[in-house]
Amino acid sequence: MTSTSLDIAGKIDPATAEVLELVEQIASGLELPYVVIGATARDLVLHNHYGAKIRTNTLDVDFAIQVPDWSAFKRLGQALLDRGYSATGRAHRFVGPSHAWLDILPFGGVDEAGAKIAWPPSGDIEMSVLGLAEALETAVFVRVTADPSLAIPVATPVGIIVLKLIAWTDREDPTERIKDARDIAYILASYELIPEIKDACYGDEELMEAHGWDITLAAAEMLGRHVAPMLLHDTAAMLDQLIDEGMGKLDLERLAEESCTQADTQYERHRSLLDAFVNGYRDNNYKPAPQTEAPTPNA
Repeated sequence: MTSTSLDIAGKIDPATAEVLELVEQIASGLELPYVVIGATARDLVLHNHYGAKIRTNTLDVDFAIQVPDWSAFKRLGQALLDRGYSATGRAHRFVGPSHAWLDILPFGGVDEAGAKIAWPPSGDIEMSVLGLAEALETAVFVRVTADPSLAIPVATPVGIIVLKLIAWTDREDPTERIKDARDIAYILASYELIPEIKDACYGDEELMEAHGWDITLAAAEMLGRHVAPMLLHDTAAMLDQLIDEGMGKLDLERLAEESCTQADTQYERHRSLLDAFVNGYRDNNYKPAPQTEAPTPNA
């Protein structure tokens, strides 16, 4: 994780803060590293901290938790049941007292070939865990409550867009895939709101000139630059295939199409954002700054 810490205490609804605090208590007690992912991570960072317009409201919270084995995941699930949560027909999903979903995706010691997990006991239900290790590695600590002070690890836009690209290629439900596509466009269009990114873009005259001084496109290319060096081999192979060949009927053109709510006015812009991202991803001359060691929150 990075040493960066963002402060959004007082900006999120109490119900979400309560869920975040609960999972922090359980995961820390079991000594399991975790990171907030999904729409909650998107909103905590881009909306609550950087002021991006919120895309959709959600009370559901997604976590990725690094576990040594399935028994560790079972202990975590039991701890949730002991705190008033209920199991569902999906092994990774729990329902809280307020009826909001809590999704927990395990990875690490339970991974199988191809960066997938096969849910016990039968192993016939598989899910991809590509990108989860990278999301944890690049997470940022976000202070969500002031009293008591609570900082939790949250996926950054760098980690989120990788997970969204993976999810988009992995969905069987077209409706869910469209949601992922629109999230990808949202993240690409919002990356410029991060002050450090905006400064880096304006400090790169060659980059800005290449995009006609369009800061949004320049920032999308910067995001691609930041994604490339943090990927593990299997994740990079998947993203390379999507960019170079497509995956069946899924390619960048289809992604741009599905990201649009108004295809006649948005397609060209969204395709330009994707192309800028790919340019950055393919920039072999970009050298990322070394990351510093993460602080210990909630000490």
